[in-house]
Amino acid sequence: MQPNRSFIRGTFILSLSAFITRMIGFASSVVLARYLGPEGMGPLMMAHPLVPILVTLTSLGPPLAISKLVAEAEAKGDRQSRSKPFLRCR
Repeated sequence: MQPNRSFIRGTFILSLSAFITRMIGFASSVVLARYLGPEGMGPLMMAHPLVPILVTLTSLGPPLAISKLVAEAEAKGDRQSRSKPFLRCR
């Protein structure tokens, strides 16, 4: 497959999956709102802004550091060191 077509196909797949994810999130929020009612949705919506903050904080460093350490071990051909970054993160 040509690189240009591969890029367009990948972009389409990512866009479609993002749209499907948004629709599933919307449907689940409607079901949750009907189940909890106004009294339950209030505290949930107060805590809701914390989720993106926590996701951002947890995804800042460890995935990048682990991928860097694994790539370095892979480049050196050291099979033993490839699993060590996972042991360091415990």
